[in-house]
Amino acid sequence: MTITTHEGWVSFIDIYGFKHILGSENHFEVHERLIAVHDRIAEYAAESSSNMRIFPFSDSVFMAFPTNERQEKLRVLRRCLVTSRALMGFFVEKGFPPRGGVAYGNFSLSSKIVIGPAAVQAYTYEGMAPAPLLILPHKEIIGIENSDIEEGSRKVIFTKSGRPMFAELFFPYPVDNFVEIVSRNYREYMLSGSDQAAIAWYKAKTLIDNIEIRR
Repeated sequence: MTITTHEGWVSFIDIYGFKHILGSENHFEVHERLIAVHDRIAEYAAESSSNMRIFPFSDSVFMAFPTNERQEKLRVLRRCLVTSRALMGFFVEKGFPPRGGVAYGNFSLSSKIVIGPAAVQAYTYEGMAPAPLLILPHKEIIGIENSDIEEGSRKVIFTKSGRPMFAELFFPYPVDNFVEIVSRNYREYMLSGSDQAAIAWYKAKTLIDNIEIRR
């Protein structure tokens, strides 16, 4: 098995409150929904021609985007964001609240896994996301103008464990109906489902109502 080392972007997506979802919903129905998500991810990966690797497992996905030239950093970041938001959208379609984190740094790749500092940092950022959204801390994009990442950028500040952080937050795709999906899923989980998932969707609704999130 070949293992290669790289510098680039790593994204990590995970279902918010998955343990609580399993504890409050039919296990086999959740399994069927996850299979459908994995099928969509596999189709997306097969259709993509970009230099990236996708590693789905259970309720999580790691994505690796090598960039061997410094001037590629912005271009590859854009691809990373588009892909991450698309894959998050597949979870949303099946009623799962996904969170994601993006980091830049060193990592190693094989046909099976991605590991390294960038992967660990992306995993850490995902846990800091305050709702089912994708987080890109500003310290990861030092030297890249925010306005260059995507038109309509807004800086946001949120607090995690009492510590302020400057970051970009992104909606999952598709953007047009995400607000509607958030409201619907919140109501459905409140009526019957995981309390933790209901809280996740409520947090998303609160953020949408009170801060600018990049569309």
